[in-house]
Amino acid sequence: MLKDIKYRWAVILFVIIASAYLIWPTYKLYSLNATEKEEAGITAIKA
Repeated sequence: MLKDIKYRWAVILFVIIASAYLIWPTYKLYSLNATEKEEAGITAIKA
């Protein structure tokens, strides 16, 4: 299926870009400081 090296690199590049795109909102959430969290109304869920 993936015998051609171009297709392998395309799939690898797509997976890397897709994972970075999906991780970005989590990164932004965890990088907020306390005042930005208060402005957004984000509270921690305590178990």
